[in-house]
Amino acid sequence: MAEVFTADNSPLSVGASPPVMQGGYYPSIDRPIINGLGFTIPWGGASLQRIMSASGDISIQQGGGVNPIRIPLSMTAGDIINYNFEGLVGPQGPPGPPGPAGTGEGNGVVSGSRFRLFHGSVQSIPSGAFTILNWASKDFDPDNEFDLNTNRFQPSTAGYYQINVEGAITGLTTQELIVAIYKNETRISGTGRTAASSNLGLSVSTVIYLDGVADYVTGRISHNFGSNRNTTSGYNHMSGHRIS
Repeated sequence: MAEVFTADNSPLSVGASPPVMQGGYYPSIDRPIINGLGFTIPWGGASLQRIMSASGDISIQQGGGVNPIRIPLSMTAGDIINYNFEGLVGPQGPPGPPGPAGTGEGNGVVSGSRFRLFHGSVQSIPSGAFTILNWASKDFDPDNEFDLNTNRFQPSTAGYYQINVEGAITGLTTQELIVAIYKNETRISGTGRTAASSNLGLSVSTVIYLDGVADYVTGRISHNFGSNRNTTSGYNHMSGHRIS
């Protein structure tokens, strides 16, 4: 709250809320002007003092400079004058607490759950049935989610996975070859073709949802030659990774 005082420090009136200061002008007290009007800024701020300019106007001295406030001497008793003062800028407050973590999901590659396998030596494949391909070694499997004993990929994280299988058979003539992807014991995707030469290789790829608990994936191959045929060495691979 700002106050206005006479020369003997008696309050004339109480002003409005800061930063507005309000005072009454009374000729019987303030004329002739001796010390001018007294202004008090209770919250501190700039250094102010009363002075009187040569023209008789009341002025406020602030920071070494004089910024006159013009008060007409022809005012009548009881007139109210409002003065607005802008205080000094206070020091910068402490930084606020960090905001919450974002929840947006980017479009980058999801880490974890990825593997690639090599078939190794040849495998004898019977005619007329889908046989699980046996994998000899891993190129990579950082989470150890592919079991070379069961030839199953069984991830521990639920999500959508892209699975790829390549298979090749030697010794076919005009017979059909099928390469397939199984989820548990159900064929999810497959591709087939009739052989036109002794060696035939195919690849298949699909996206599968796996629950991260019981679901697993296998790569399988089939032909209808009528008797066992061998896989073609170096042409059988399996890979996969989680995409979301």
